[in-house]
Amino acid sequence: MIIVTSTIDEAFLLASKLPYSYHEKASTYSSARAKSFLANRALLNYALQNFYGIKVLPKIAYSQHGKPFFVEARFPFFNISHSKQRIVLALGQVEQGIDLEYRKKSRNIDSLIKKLFDTKTQEIIYQQQDIQSLFTALWTVKECAVKVTGRGLVDVSSVNIALESKKIAYYLLPNNTTIKTLSLASLLDAPSEDGYLSFAKDSVDTEEFFELKNASFNQINRRLVRSDICHHEFS
Repeated sequence: MIIVTSTIDEAFLLASKLPYSYHEKASTYSSARAKSFLANRALLNYALQNFYGIKVLPKIAYSQHGKPFFVEARFPFFNISHSKQRIVLALGQVEQGIDLEYRKKSRNIDSLIKKLFDTKTQEIIYQQQDIQSLFTALWTVKECAVKVTGRGLVDVSSVNIALESKKIAYYLLPNNTTIKTLSLASLLDAPSEDGYLSFAKDSVDTEEFFELKNASFNQINRRLVRSDICHHEFS
């Protein structure tokens, strides 16, 4: 599988290469949403050109719960997430799920922890010096899982994370699925990137990471993507 990341500004510079229909659709949105939408689709379009040799962005439809997919089955599966000014995109031969969140303070974090996690996982969370960071990382795991299935936030409470054993239980998650969680700061070698990225993969699949800069995809050195920056790996 291929995972690419970009800032919204960097990807938006490629929006002129999109078909007019995307710009027409974006014109109905607010300026901020329009820029984000066009940047997302431009990144997808450019990744397909570079990694798959697909010159024209294929027709996209949406599932019952709003997950986008290519109408023609011959094209790869994809999933996109963005937070603040960064986008991440996953491409592969099976259903994709990816989620990105920057750390932020939650006023109701205690009630969310009690609602979303079992007693043992709650205990582990509260043993941490930085509760907010672990909560953010685990939230991306839950969102990642439901994005694989396309069910979205309606199913977040159905995803059970056993933090101690590094296991995840979700009735719709395909067999042999592994979810990895990475620190953006370590992945991008940028301490200011205070966020977390979770992505789902087939247990036998290999992931490659790329960052878009100056209209080129630069591969992120695989030595950076190693177990000591992988906060959690669930299966």
